[in-house]
Amino acid sequence: MTATTLQRIGRSIPITEDALDSPVSPFRERIEARNEEHSRAFPRAAALEAQVLFCLHAEINGEATNLRGVRSAQGFRAALLGEKNFNLSDLCRLATEPTRESRAAAKAALAEIASVLGYELKAIDAAALEAHESLAEVASAHGAAIASVSLALADDGRIDPDEARQIEPHLEKVQKSLDRMKATVSRAKGRP
Repeated sequence: MTATTLQRIGRSIPITEDALDSPVSPFRERIEARNEEHSRAFPRAAALEAQVLFCLHAEINGEATNLRGVRSAQGFRAALLGEKNFNLSDLCRLATEPTRESRAAAKAALAEIASVLGYELKAIDAAALEAHESLAEVASAHGAAIASVSLALADDGRIDPDEARQIEPHLEKVQKSLDRMKATVSRAKGRP
């Protein structure tokens, strides 16, 4: 609809706020609100932090609760959004977790930092790395599923409907991890 059309029908649409400069802007604003002195003294570092958090947030993609480590879910989300500090220990934990999301998040964060330094991240042996990641994901998913079933059976030797609902997401992760391992093995055999 053009401006002339709007005038002819006698309506106007008020613009109440400006569009964001970029999807990274909200991260930068929260960092600045959290630590104004640091943001003012080191604007390039604060801008990089915002970009890294944006990448982490995008890669974690709804898995923050599962990847929170020892932090509360709310505290980890606040760190991912820039409201609290995202620690080096969080990054190291994500890099060593067996899930695709955690490793992709760590890689994205490190790629941003490496880029500022003039470097580029490259996998050493992508096929071997993928196989190791798949194996770790299968082991982790199976362990969590076995633990949830064992806990459900511990009291009365049965799985009630509430316990079944709690077990189901673990079984879905097991299936996803097996599918990924199957794809890894198929690629190794030369099939797409």
